[in-house]
Amino acid sequence: MRALPPDPQTRDAFAWAQKRIAHWKTDAGLLARAYAWEGYYRGDPGRAIAGLTRSRITDDDDCAMLIDSLVAIDRHDEAEIAYHVCAGIDGGLLADGRARLSAAKALILAGALDDAIDQIQIAQLRRGQSRLEAEINRLLRLAATRPGSEWERVVERRVR
Repeated sequence: MRALPPDPQTRDAFAWAQKRIAHWKTDAGLLARAYAWEGYYRGDPGRAIAGLTRSRITDDDDCAMLIDSLVAIDRHDEAEIAYHVCAGIDGGLLADGRARLSAAKALILAGALDDAIDQIQIAQLRRGQSRLEAEINRLLRLAATRPGSEWERVVERRVR
């Protein structure tokens, strides 16, 4: 790695980069999230869970990774709890796309079909231009495995 030239103009121009690198080297939460991200994209849900539970969840991608990883290891009840933590009081960190669809999958598997359909509907209505149709179709096929009595309640609520 090459050092910066000693002139003050160059050092001032790169001060923001040096500050960011210093932050990266000292922020344990960022290191834990990077460990989780790397594990998630390598297909290791255990690393994703370990990293994300040791740091602060900062955005909807982190929420989606945590929920997906918990679903992958058949911890549907904990995935539902993670959804509620990410949702918070006012929608929190779920945003409009990927995290909501991950939450819908966890809710379907946990037996909360009505809440799952709400999440799918929010993602569809807020991000209609996004390419979420394939994932939404997969979720609806998964939801079709739920008993008819659950679907009756969902349909009745939507009709009202």
